[in-house]
Amino acid sequence: MEKKIGRPAFKVVLSDNDRKFLEGVLRATTSPQSHVTRAKIALGAADGLSQDEIIELSSVSGFTVSK
Repeated sequence: MEKKIGRPAFKVVLSDNDRKFLEGVLRATTSPQSHVTRAKIALGAADGLSQDEIIELSSVSGFTVSK
């Protein structure tokens, strides 16, 4: 079992429709970059990733993730 490092992110629960919508934002080539970043953060938190893992995944600062 791999130990997660970093402060845990807030627990986010997404409905199936919300998850599909956010995944669609990631796939769409016309999505604004700010929406893509927010979708990555929300999906990472919903998947139970730590704050450090979300920062690495979304390539943003810790301040942005913690907002």
